[in-house]
Amino acid sequence: MEKKEILLKSENKKPERHYYLDLLRFTGVFLVCIYHMLRVFAKYNRAYVSNNELSMKFDLIILALASFGMPLFFIISGKSTFYALKHVGGKKFTLARILRLLVPYIVGITTFVPLMLFLSYTQYHEVTISEYFVIYFRDFATVPENSVNMLWFGSQMWYLVILLVLTLLTTPVLVWLAKEKNQKRIGKAGKFFQKPGTLYLLLLPLIAIELSVNPIVKYIPRFTGFHVFTYLFFLIYGFLFAHKEFEKALEKHALPSVFIALVAGIVGIPIYFVNSGNPVAFLFLGICCWSTLIATFHYSKKYLNKKNKITKILRDITLPFYLLHELFVVIFSLLIVKLNLPILVKLLLLIVIVTISTISTSLLISKFNLLRFFFGMRIRKKTVANYGLSFEIPKTNLKLKQTTQKLGD
Repeated sequence: MEKKEILLKSENKKPERHYYLDLLRFTGVFLVCIYHMLRVFAKYNRAYVSNNELSMKFDLIILALASFGMPLFFIISGKSTFYALKHVGGKKFTLARILRLLVPYIVGITTFVPLMLFLSYTQYHEVTISEYFVIYFRDFATVPENSVNMLWFGSQMWYLVILLVLTLLTTPVLVWLAKEKNQKRIGKAGKFFQKPGTLYLLLLPLIAIELSVNPIVKYIPRFTGFHVFTYLFFLIYGFLFAHKEFEKALEKHALPSVFIALVAGIVGIPIYFVNSGNPVAFLFLGICCWSTLIATFHYSKKYLNKKNKITKILRDITLPFYLLHELFVVIFSLLIVKLNLPILVKLLLLIVIVTISTISTSLLISKFNLLRFFFGMRIRKKTVANYGLSFEIPKTNLKLKQTTQKLGD
């Protein structure tokens, strides 16, 4: 009897995995962790816990990391949005993003963030944990008259809040840009920015925002040195950079950007330390940031876009690592600052212990679906998905729709 093979698969083709983005995302998170550990020993950029001996050398590294670290995340988010909207609608994407950002935010601000703040508070004050939690939630409920309550942003949790807000603001626009006719327009724009130096024109709105004295911009809180409106542009730029024509623009600017980043950083960082409000310092640091991002996204895709087991593991634990790392920084820095050791030895000891502890805890969280939900991770299915599997069935006179429906039963 003649047989026919029917493939059961999802309505849309399975999304292509961009492994270099997974590696960049975890690398960025790890650099954020390094950033917070350096602040324990920095002279000016103080952390929740401070060592008795401080050094300005660490401030230089902190400034270098801060100049491009968080913009990296928002560009990754923009690129990820581009790829996601190829396979899901705007409503489904928005709901998924809300769930994966709002749930860990609520968990964080009610559990490990107040615990972290309590532990850091005990370095200089005597208070019980129950007393501190009363103070924390009382202050959290306070609504300032002419500003925002920074407790709402939950320390490292601010990234989730800002990304959620920007997602709600930009998704309708990005869904519109994802339409085929608009993709052609983006492609034409990408071809323009392939001309030498033109990609740096996109830096001008960012510099204008950072140097603006407009009250609407001036009084909005900065996060890790950047305005929220600047992060909005980075998110949109990330969406554009995922287009193949913009990827060609990144390729053509990548090598010069490496040298521009080095020169701009060498010039801009000393000026910033002499006068942090100097517009010239912002200009050079902005050029350094932009150049670093151009080179990073091109060369990471060229050399790191490969599937391997380590990438899969790191991709899975990236968000819990980000959420929990600062708690471990506070816990272990409280112990390490008391040791009679050279400052560099203390830093290295802190890096090793915090890294091992955070990765171990993140791996443990990844084993349980309830904890995965609380920390914004995808739920692991216990059954095998039915798409992509092939079955051979006898040829019949029934319609294909009826046959596949019986198989589903």
